[in-house]
Parts: sequence; structure tokens; C-alpha cells
Amino acid sequence: GKRGPFETVQTIQMIDFELEASANITFDINEGMDTAMLFVYEGTMAKSNDEEDIEAGGIILFDAESSERGIELVTSTERGASALLFVGKKLKEPIAWHGPIVMNTQQQISQTLQELRSGRFPPKRVDWDYKRISSKPN
Repeated sequence: GKRGPFETVQTIQMIDFELEASANITFDINEGMDTAMLFVYEGTMAKSNDEEDIEAGGIILFDAESSERGIELVTSTERGASALLFVGKKLKEPIAWHGPIVMNTQQQISQTLQELRSGRFPPKRVDWDYKRISSKPN
């Protein structure tokens, strides 16, 4: 695979599958990873590890802690499908949320809301005005 600019604290895998009609592939999840999520964004997966058909917009959460380390992806004979597979390790940390903001504690939520209101969040990480795409250098 390719390594992109996206950095994470925990090891993850993100794979974009673009499958033709009548495709049948198996993807093995690496040891040490214990959860996987498949998001179908185009077409229909005919089956996935004996689940029902998954239409575009559908999501399946797989428990990768079992001895079976593979995910089978099958498309219909009429058309292909595209899906994103996200694989990682459960953090087993507390979760606190408020609207679109997800943190570990309510105190972190309050601090982030303060930063949002004061204009300090999200932090500016580029030299151009990221809130105005037209100012992005070529």
C-alpha cells in the first residue's frame, strides 16, 4: 500500500475497494486489529461474511476478535460495488460527545466548545486561509 500524509496515534488500515460485477475477494485482517467497519458507498455487496445484502449507504461492523481473520466481499452478477473498509484496534477509552464533537470527557467537550466560540478551533495548520478554498495556493 501507499503511505499518505494522514497520521494517526493508533495503527489503522483504510482500504477503498472498487469491485466489478461477480467479484469475490477475501481480505485478511492483520493480527493485533480487533474491529473492522465496511461502508458501501456505491452499488450493492451481495453478501459479506454471511450478512444480508448491503446497499449503498449501508455499514456493517465486524468483530475481528474471533479466530476468523478474513472478510469476504462478493458483488452481484449484474453490477459492481465500491466500499471503504476501516480496520483498527478498540481504544477502550471513555467517550463523551456533544453534537459533532467527540472527546473522552465532558471537560474536554467544554474546552473545545470554548475554543470554537473564540475562533481558536480548529487550529490553523497551513499558511493559507483554509476557511476559504479559493485562497489555496496552486
